[in-house]
Amino acid sequence: MYNRIKNINTGIAARHVFSILLFVFFCTTTLSQNSVSLYKRYLDEKNPKKKVIALVEYSNELHQSNVDSAVKCNELALKMARQLKDEILIADVYMQFAFCEEYKTNYIASLNHLFTAADLYSRNKYNPGLSKSYTGMGIVYWYQGLHDKAIEYFNKNIAISFLLKDKNGIASSYGNLAIIFDEKGELDSSLVYYQKAMKIFEEEKNIRQIASCLDNMSVIYAQKKDFINAIKCNDQGFQIRKSSADTMGMMASMENLGLIYIKQKNPARAIEISNQVIELAIKNRAREDLKYAYINLKDAYELKGDYKAAFKIQTKLMFLKDSLRNEDNISKLAELEAKYNNKEKEKELIEMKLVQKLRESENESAHKKKNLYIWILIISGVSFLFISFLLFKRFKEKNKIAKELEFKNEAIEAQKRIIDKAYNELTEINKDITDSIKYAKRIQKAIFPHSEFFKKLLPDSFVLLKPKDIVSGDFYWLAEDSNSLEQEGLIYLAVCDSTGHGVPGSFMSLLNIGFLSEAIKEKNISEPNKVFEYVRERLISTISKENQKDGFDGILLCINKATKEIKYVAANNSPVLISNGSIVELSGDRMPVGQGERKEDFKLHTLQCKEGDVLYLYTDGYADQFGGPKGKKFKYKPLNELLLSVSLKPLNEQSEILLNTFNQWKGPLEQVDDMLVIGLKV
Repeated sequence: MYNRIKNINTGIAARHVFSILLFVFFCTTTLSQNSVSLYKRYLDEKNPKKKVIALVEYSNELHQSNVDSAVKCNELALKMARQLKDEILIADVYMQFAFCEEYKTNYIASLNHLFTAADLYSRNKYNPGLSKSYTGMGIVYWYQGLHDKAIEYFNKNIAISFLLKDKNGIASSYGNLAIIFDEKGELDSSLVYYQKAMKIFEEEKNIRQIASCLDNMSVIYAQKKDFINAIKCNDQGFQIRKSSADTMGMMASMENLGLIYIKQKNPARAIEISNQVIELAIKNRAREDLKYAYINLKDAYELKGDYKAAFKIQTKLMFLKDSLRNEDNISKLAELEAKYNNKEKEKELIEMKLVQKLRESENESAHKKKNLYIWILIISGVSFLFISFLLFKRFKEKNKIAKELEFKNEAIEAQKRIIDKAYNELTEINKDITDSIKYAKRIQKAIFPHSEFFKKLLPDSFVLLKPKDIVSGDFYWLAEDSNSLEQEGLIYLAVCDSTGHGVPGSFMSLLNIGFLSEAIKEKNISEPNKVFEYVRERLISTISKENQKDGFDGILLCINKATKEIKYVAANNSPVLISNGSIVELSGDRMPVGQGERKEDFKLHTLQCKEGDVLYLYTDGYADQFGGPKGKKFKYKPLNELLLSVSLKPLNEQSEILLNTFNQWKGPLEQVDDMLVIGLKV
C-alpha cells in the first residue's frame, strides 16, 4: 500500500500512490506558473552560457508536466553547450536527459545518460555534479530491483556530500538507504537510517522531510507490529503537516493511520479516522483521496464483520468510479462542440469577406453605378444562395451528429444498466461464496491444533502457514499418545500437502487428518511408517476406487521428549536438520500416501537429536513460488541455505524472516500454492 519518492535534490517522502498523484498535480500548477518566468528569462538572456543554464532550468521545471517538450529543450541546450565547449554544462544537460528518461521509465537510457554525465563531472573534478549523478544512478538501480547496486551509489553520494558539507545530500541518501533496507526486510537497519536522516533534517529545520521520515518510520513500526511507536510517529508527522497547513499531507497521514489500525485489528478506530478523511476529501474535492478512504472504510467494516456496511461503501466506490467515467464523456462532447464552433467561425469569416467586397464596391466611380447595382444584386443573390446552402448543410450535419450522440448515449446507458446489474449479481454471489469459504476456514482452523496446545507440547517451535486461497490443502496435525510406556509419552507431528489447494484441498486435509487420528487413537498404531500405510489403504478404499491419485505428500514424526529420539516416515518429502552449523537433508520415500505409481512399505527412520539442533519440516509451496527479478522459482537449495542462516535466531524471529523473504520474493506475482513451514527444537 505504501510508496516512496526518492528525490535527488530535496530528500525523501512517503505517501499512498493516490496521494503522490495529487501532490504532483498541485505542484504542476505551481510549476506551470514558474515555467513562464523561466522561459521569459531564457528568451531575454544575452549571455550564451547563462542562456543555456536558463534553458536547462526551464527543462527541469517542465519535465514532469510535459516530458516531450522538456526533451526538445534538452536537445537545443546540448547543441548550444557543445558550441561553447563547456563540459560541465554538457554534463548538466545529460542529467536532464536522464531525468526525462527516468520519468518515462526508460531506465537503461536514463542510466546511460547518467554515466555520461558522471564521466564528464569526474574528468573536470566537479563534485557537486558527481554527487547528483550518483544519486540518480542509485534511484534507477532501485527501480530495477538491484538493491546492492543502489546501496553502492547512495554510499558514494554520502562520501562526496561529506566532502562538500552538503547536509541535505547526506540526509537524502540516508533516507533512500532506509527505503531500500525496508524493502529488503531489514527493518532495524531501515529505522537506523531514517533516524540519521531525520536528525539532519531537524538541524536544517526541513519540516516537510521530518514529516516524511516520521510517516515512513510509522510504516516500519507497523510491520514490526510495534503499534505504539507506529501511531506515535504517525501522529508527530500529522501534527507537523497540520501546523504547515499541508492538507494533502494530513490526509495521507490519516490514511496511513487507518491502515495501522486495520493491521492492529482495531476496526472502530479505523472507521473513525477513515470517516474524517472522507469529510476532508469531500471538502477539498480530492476524489482520489476519497476513493482510497472508502477502500480503508470498507476493509475496516469487513474486519469488524459488518458486511452490510462494507457492501454500502463498495456501492459508493462504484458510483464514484462511474462519475469519473461520465466526466470523460463530458470531455468528449465538449471536444465535438468545439469543432462545430470552429466551423461556425469559418462561415462568419466568409460572410464578413462578402460584406467587405460590398463596401469596396460602394467606392466605385459614379459612371459604373448602374453596373455596380446589377453586380450587387447578382452577388447578393449568389451569396444568399451560398449562405443558405451552407446553413442548411450545417443544420443537417448538426442534426445527424445529434442523433448519433443520442443513439450512442442510449447505448451507453443500456450497457451501463447491464453492467451494473451484472456487477451487483456478481458482488452478491461473490459475497455468498466468500462467506461460505470463510466459514470453512473457521472449521478448518478449529480442527488444526490450537496454538496453546501446540506450544504446550512443543514450546520451542514456530508454525508458518500461508494458504494460496482462504482455506488450505497444506495441513499440520499434532497428537500426544498418553498410553505409551515412555515416562513423558510420545508426541506425533505431521506436516502434509494434500492433493489440490483451496476448497478441494481443504476437504482432503480434513479427510487426511481424520485418518491419521483414527490410525493412532483408535487403531493404536504407534510406528509412523505403519500409520502412513494404514492411511494409504483407507484413502485407496474410500476415494481412489477409480484409480484417482488423491492423497498427500508429507512427514510424520514420533518424538520421545525424554530421550530426544525421533522416529519418522517421509512420503515424497524429507525433513531438514541443522546441527553444528551444517545442513543435514534427511532421507525419505519417493511415493505419496495414496494411489501412486509405487506401493511399497514405507521405511521407518530413526534420528537422535542433540542440544541446539533445529528440525525443519515444510511442503513444496515455498520452494515452488515464482518471483525475484526474473520471475523464477525460489527452489529448495536457497530455502535450505536460508534456514541455515536463521537457525541460530529465536524461532519466532525465524518465522518473521521466512515470511518477509517469501513476500519479497513473490512481489506482485500470484501465490502458486499453499505454503507451510514448521521449525522446532526438541
